[in-house]
This record gives sequence, structure tokens and C-alpha cells, in this order.
Amino acid sequence: MRLLGIDYGDKYTGLAISDAKPSLAVAKDIVYGKTRQDLSKYMQEIITQEGIDVVVVGMPLGLDGQPTQQTKKTAKFVEWLRTVLSVPVEVMDERMTTGAFRAEHKGSARPQRDDAQAARILLQNYIDRHYDNHR
Repeated sequence: MRLLGIDYGDKYTGLAISDAKPSLAVAKDIVYGKTRQDLSKYMQEIITQEGIDVVVVGMPLGLDGQPTQQTKKTAKFVEWLRTVLSVPVEVMDERMTTGAFRAEHKGSARPQRDDAQAARILLQNYIDRHYDNHR
């Protein structure tokens, strides 16, 4: 079972994929400035090429757990994805994923854009919660 993690944003969308077990998520790509149609076409190519079974999209809630403007945009994006992709689309709370990546790299050089790493952390959290890998 392979998974595709998505950190959706207005300008940048981070992508991550899992191994086949799944037990490990790795950053895949950052997509900049594509329309939803172009983005979904690109994701469908990844789904086909990588043998993806499930897509996991991060749902950005405020730190208080309440919806934000970005939550509403992401919810619409997820609703739309469910109509155009060939695999199930699930959502997961993504609070703190970018912060967790920055904390991992505090004091060291890190990429200018964190989106793919945020997608990796989101997907790894999903794997850790949903799959018993007996680490």
C-alpha cells in the first residue's frame, strides 16, 4: 500500500510518498503555481507511476483547532480531488507539521521552502497512526 501526502497551499503544494509497507514517508516534490487541473493531472501521473493507493491531504486548522480561511480552501480542494483522482482521498490534521520540520532543522541549513518536508511529516504521522509497523 503506497500513500501520497499533500501539503496544499495557494502558491506551493508539497508532496511526499511512502514506501510499499507503508512505514516510511519521503519528500517527493514542491509544485509551484499550477492550476487545480494541472495539479490534479500531475498527481494522477504520480499515482500511476508510483502505484499510489491512497492520497492523504493535510487539513490546516488553527492552533486552537478551529477552521481558518486556508481550512476552507483546502476542504474545497479535497472535495474536488475526490471527484477527479482514481484513488481514495483522506484528510488529516496538519497542525504543527511545518513547525516540526523547522524544529528538526533548528540551527542547521534547511531548504528555503518547507512544503515537501511538511508533507513528509504529515504522511509519516498518518503512517504512524494508521499502520502497525512494529518498529
